[in-house]
Amino acid sequence: MARFVVFVFAFTLGCGGGSARDGGAVFGNAATLNGDPVGLASDPAGTITRMIPATVSGSDITGTSAILGRQTATSDVYTFIAPVTNHGGRRRCFVQEATFDLLDGAGATIGAQPNGFVTGSVGKLKNGTMHTATCVDVGETGYLLELFAAQPDFAAVASARITLTSSDSEWVAPETAIVPISYSAPVRNKEYMVTVANQGPVTGTVNMSTAIFFDDTDTPAYWGFLYSGSAIKSAPYDLAPGATYQLSSGASTETWTGNSTKQLVLVDFNVLPSAKALTLSPDPDAEAAAAVERWREELAKKLTARK
Repeated sequence: MARFVVFVFAFTLGCGGGSARDGGAVFGNAATLNGDPVGLASDPAGTITRMIPATVSGSDITGTSAILGRQTATSDVYTFIAPVTNHGGRRRCFVQEATFDLLDGAGATIGAQPNGFVTGSVGKLKNGTMHTATCVDVGETGYLLELFAAQPDFAAVASARITLTSSDSEWVAPETAIVPISYSAPVRNKEYMVTVANQGPVTGTVNMSTAIFFDDTDTPAYWGFLYSGSAIKSAPYDLAPGATYQLSSGASTETWTGNSTKQLVLVDFNVLPSAKALTLSPDPDAEAAAAVERWREELAKKLTARK
């Protein structure tokens, strides 16, 4: 089956790192890919996906809607997807949920899940070597991605209210670009592979990354992890300039009953002076970096456990 690839240096829905025409280097980590269908395609989109109003504010970042994406039409497992945009004057990193409330039709809180981080572009600490994929640059759109298992009930959630915080440090663009260029999903109910390429000048270390799946109405419908190594044992991979590497979907869509031929892939990577030289200083940003990784691993375990 032919693969159709749309390569972009900017996130779909506004996430991006600039334009090559402005004379500066363009370093990105995301692209929208079109190609093989993923998901079992056994339930209509209207039975597994709902859009709800959302009020997202804080750190000059706002959002107005969210999507609840159910695993199946009868499942109590569903994902939460909320696009958020930076309307401020500087890059924000370690963008985190300070409060996160799901509300019923009467406006009462029926679920809370604070402390998650945005999935967005990669930023580098200006006065250090730390990198994080929890950034939203000026004008960019990142995503708040969560997983709920049973509580609160999918049908009872009417809206969401979220406040955000972010790092006070100054963050800049990373030294390289590692971007998705294609995917191959020959069998719907099996894991598939996403090929990423280092299109920058230095080696970068690829970490566990993320795919957001769009349905036939072009609505973000579900999301899952892409693993460096495997779902059982994640193994960061050092990718040299000009080289490619394949990330695995693990169990992201093996039991999802929706259908998608379009996905937004966001690659999590960092750049180090040496592949063996990762030493994080004991400061709040470093601790937040560790929290991001723990959070993602926990969500990955939940997705796998609920297959």
